[in-house]
Amino acid sequence: MTTLFIFIRRSLTLLLAFAVCFPLAAAAAEKFEVNGKPVPEIVATVNGTNITADYLKNKMFMWRMDSRQQGRQVTPELEEKFAHEAIAQAIERELFYQKGKELNIKVEPETIQQEIENIQSKFPDRQKFLMALAFQHLTLNQLAERVEKDLTEDEIIRREIAPHVDVPDSAIEAYYNHFKDSFIEPEKYKVSQIYIAKINPKTRGRAEDRKSQEKADRMVKIVNAEARDKIEMILRKLRDGADFVELVRQYSEDEFTKPRDGDIGEIYAHQTVPAFAAVISKMKVGEISDIVEYDDGFHIFKLNHINPQKPIPLENMKTDIMNALLREEVKKKKREYVAALKKKADIKIFL
Repeated sequence: MTTLFIFIRRSLTLLLAFAVCFPLAAAAAEKFEVNGKPVPEIVATVNGTNITADYLKNKMFMWRMDSRQQGRQVTPELEEKFAHEAIAQAIERELFYQKGKELNIKVEPETIQQEIENIQSKFPDRQKFLMALAFQHLTLNQLAERVEKDLTEDEIIRREIAPHVDVPDSAIEAYYNHFKDSFIEPEKYKVSQIYIAKINPKTRGRAEDRKSQEKADRMVKIVNAEARDKIEMILRKLRDGADFVELVRQYSEDEFTKPRDGDIGEIYAHQTVPAFAAVISKMKVGEISDIVEYDDGFHIFKLNHINPQKPIPLENMKTDIMNALLREEVKKKKREYVAALKKKADIKIFL
């Protein structure tokens, strides 16, 4: 039986990155309605604790914005469905929070502050962070409250749910066998290269005046033309039978692969530049490519070996499969845990 459990706390999704891209005017106050019905100030209570319309307003605002950005239609019926789902989530969060108090779980203010600082660090500066909060109808206090509830819920899952979750080896093996065709290591290509650098016009700076810019452009054309002449000369030598390694040592300008006689190592086609993959994946072992031009320069590749695709052994996938199954089992146990809390709770919904 496998008893190891790796719990990965879900990340806070309070602040969406695109929020800072919109002016605050886009968040102008509007009458808060769902499916044409005014939303009451209190949308639900959990054992006498209020869930206010502010929570729902924030969730609805971001859902509407996200839907529009994704091109999804926002209908009154979908709004009402989402509103009820958001309220249900708020009720669950409150149930966990109240259970945390019962279990004497206390999230220290320093921990909450650290989480907020982690969120803020994703923004260019504090002003952008505060703008994003305002854009989403959130205050710092409300953010802190949500962080506290999230961390409380996570601690309950660690204490009350995770210890009762287990995935037997037989379940891992069954999962592997069911999806065996997906657990394939793709072909790997052992490749060497000769590389001649060129200037990338897209990344170089711009001159302050037109004449200087024109002069710089001419210099770039000259340098790049010389680089092309050089790589074409190398290719002719290769076609005439010159030794690839000797030409690497003599001409290649890649400081990483040159000391290794041009050896790039083993690469997967899907993990390299598409332009390179398109060439390498069609080559035969021992073959030398034509010139491949990319932003950074010119390349000539030699394919030394191909490791064919092969099944990934169960032993190599065991930890990943176990964690995936454990996460699913935690979700299931969490639903059961919440259902038990709801049975004992006094819950009223006013929307």
